[in-house]
Amino acid sequence: MTEPFEKEPDVAQYREVVPRFRRVVLGLSLAAIAVCAGLALLADKAAAQGVMLGGLASVLGFEIAVRTFRFANTPGDKVKFTPSIWWLIRILAYAAALVKSYNLDTTQYHGLFGAIVGLFIVRVVVMVVGITGVDLKKAFG
Repeated sequence: MTEPFEKEPDVAQYREVVPRFRRVVLGLSLAAIAVCAGLALLADKAAAQGVMLGGLASVLGFEIAVRTFRFANTPGDKVKFTPSIWWLIRILAYAAALVKSYNLDTTQYHGLFGAIVGLFIVRVVVMVVGITGVDLKKAFG
């Protein structure tokens, strides 16, 4: 069980945390997408194009998620789910990237597998940045 704060936290110091997190994740994600696409180009052109398509769709989805982020003011035992048009646009972007990548190589599916890898790049970067705290080192370190 957690105890209440002795002193309320200063919200002003956390005002830049989400924008800084967004900038760090986007920068590292674009670099990782370029590196992965370059490595995929060694295997197959369709795979590299799939990585780029999936990666860019994932960056778009992350940007939509961060820009439409809202804090949920619900009790601790409830989960608030508010679907919006942006959620649908994000899923459609993922689907469009997968369909287009599939059509790049319909026999060996290299484009589709590349797009799947590209969709996961931003997720992996978010985990790495969240675990290491790279975005917080300048602000609080």
